[in-house]
Amino acid sequence: MDLDALNEDLTNSGNTGKYDVEVPIKSVPILINVKFFWRNNENIHPYVVLEGGIYNITREVYGRYIYDIGGSLQITPQSEKVTDRRFNFGLGFEYPINEIIALDVSSRYHLVLNQDVYNLGDVGYGSSYSTNNFISIFAGINVFFQ
Repeated sequence: MDLDALNEDLTNSGNTGKYDVEVPIKSVPILINVKFFWRNNENIHPYVVLEGGIYNITREVYGRYIYDIGGSLQITPQSEKVTDRRFNFGLGFEYPINEIIALDVSSRYHLVLNQDVYNLGDVGYGSSYSTNNFISIFAGINVFFQ
């Protein structure tokens, strides 16, 4: 969450206080991917990957609202669950260890742009635009059943 944008939105609405909140995010993706291989080398198989699906996201908002004249109001912790459609893309390679096992290493850029609306309990609602983009790095073993 972009706390500066949230406080700027609050100031633009005529309120002189500010939020001091935290919003931990938990995400469980359910994705399908497509890999495009270049198999011009017997030892390493590079590829481009495109992936899309849904992300089940849980956010919890907690913290406080600080009045400009002193004092603060504790925000009642609020939790929300959302499901978003998102996609990512990346590069990787497979390195065959033998005929049925290959080492798979890749990196992906997850592209996420959204508007977040937060229920801040007793002190109202806040919103901010944010990008939750991130890069993930994977390493694993692929087993090919014949």
